[in-house]
Amino acid sequence: MKNFIRSAFAIFILLVYFLISCKKEDEISSAEIITGTIWRITSFVEDGIEEPIEDCDADDKYIFKNDGLLYIDEGILDCGFPKDTTRWRLSEDGKTLFAGFGVEDEPWAILEINKQILKIQYTDTVDLDFEILTFKPF
Repeated sequence: MKNFIRSAFAIFILLVYFLISCKKEDEISSAEIITGTIWRITSFVEDGIEEPIEDCDADDKYIFKNDGLLYIDEGILDCGFPKDTTRWRLSEDGKTLFAGFGVEDEPWAILEINKQILKIQYTDTVDLDFEILTFKPF
């Protein structure tokens, strides 16, 4: 009986270990998701109104690099103005993306993030206007 209890306990410990280790592998940080994907803008909402994405913007690739640089590859269609490389970073809690989409280091709240979607919102602190950008993998 003691051998049975010891074996059952050992199996239980191994099962718990495997469940915990599998869960850790499945957890991916926001930074890993952002840098592990080439993104494209699929939706732009300004003050609650969805705006159309121009074809020349729809083919742009947003590449967030580990070194803090954000490269914007314009794709085949050119909108007629340069899209520069800019800097980006995450807040310590991983809930805010700071990036220069127009103005350097704007705080964008992360509304949703996983391997299939990155949805961020910028709210102007003066007039409370807001923009929501939705990215999906390219």
